[in-house]
Amino acid sequence: MAWAIEGLVLSWSGFRAGLRGLRAAGLVLFALTAFRLWAFEIPAHEPFLNPRFAAFATTVACFAAAFYFSRQHREELGRDEAAAFGLVGIGVNVFLLWALSLELYDTFAGSDLERQLSLSLLWTLYAAALIALGVVQGSAALRWQALALFGLVVGKVFLYDLSFLEKIYRIVSFVVLGVVLLVVSFLYQRRQAPRERP
Repeated sequence: MAWAIEGLVLSWSGFRAGLRGLRAAGLVLFALTAFRLWAFEIPAHEPFLNPRFAAFATTVACFAAAFYFSRQHREELGRDEAAAFGLVGIGVNVFLLWALSLELYDTFAGSDLERQLSLSLLWTLYAAALIALGVVQGSAALRWQALALFGLVVGKVFLYDLSFLEKIYRIVSFVVLGVVLLVVSFLYQRRQAPRERP
């Protein structure tokens, strides 16, 4: 948490003072924060009300704020630095979804089937939200992240989740997933169509 906060302070100071070195130091701390969360498990005994979720939430908030500052000062950034802060923006969604998945996984500790289905539902809803936000904001990056997540969900459902289900539940799962994908596709195309007209 301290590394994430310090990284945000350095990034913000770098933008305010126009010093690339401060921003670079902030990015280094963000990278260390990401590695720390990935490499070392944080104990959690209660879903959401635990140090692990606090660490992830702080990291997500700091990443989001730094990415926002970078968008406000995009004309000052070189190509490599803009790409680095773009990765920070992607990190917002990666770590938020990761945190929510961990907490949901612990919530359904009694049944692996419930765990896997709840994760698939969470990822589907998150991807749908990213699609909607990407369309509203005109952000191709958000839409591509959403499509990648949808692909991951489809692969997970077909290759893993269905092995736990009886035939009738498999059919229901196929229908629900298909309906969600069709609705998202319809809304996406409907929103994009007016923009593509001459």
